[in-house]
Amino acid sequence: MTLPLIFTEQAKSSKMLADMPSDLLTMLADPSQTSAFNAHHNGIDVKNFYKYDSLYTTFNVLASSIDPVTGREFVAVIESEQYPFYGVQWHPEKNVFELGMDPDGTPHEAIVHSPAAISATLNLAEFFVGEAKKNQRSFPSEGEEAAHLIWNYPVYGDVGAKFVQVYVGSFRTSTTEETSMA
Repeated sequence: MTLPLIFTEQAKSSKMLADMPSDLLTMLADPSQTSAFNAHHNGIDVKNFYKYDSLYTTFNVLASSIDPVTGREFVAVIESEQYPFYGVQWHPEKNVFELGMDPDGTPHEAIVHSPAAISATLNLAEFFVGEAKKNQRSFPSEGEEAAHLIWNYPVYGDVGAKFVQVYVGSFRTSTTEETSMA
């Protein structure tokens, strides 16, 4: 379901949202046109967020949303002041990439694919890519880098209406290996 974002004062001066055009912020906050698609049943209540020093001294809440069933206000967008840590409790990528259909030909989920929704997604993507480019870490060789690219895993496209495409494979971290969908 799409839920409007309720922006906080910190959003205006945040790294993630300060440069987003005002028409896109207005769209994300407007219940009649928001594209903030939520597919989550959990999240942290705003009031609980502020109960924990380790959360509110590390992260700023930039926006919240309200669950229409329970009336619960939950954190929808956060960022750290000190570190390049960002989080959203919604799926900006779905506006561009998820067009799943049920067998009867109807959209699987009410995902907004309007030009404004896609612009908001691309704005966030550009921001995140810019942040990632600040990282100076690299692989020791091009071969080592190539061995870790997601392109090494098959893409599955016939996974039903829920997802248009998924990657399935053994994804390694420094200490574990597990099979999962990405």
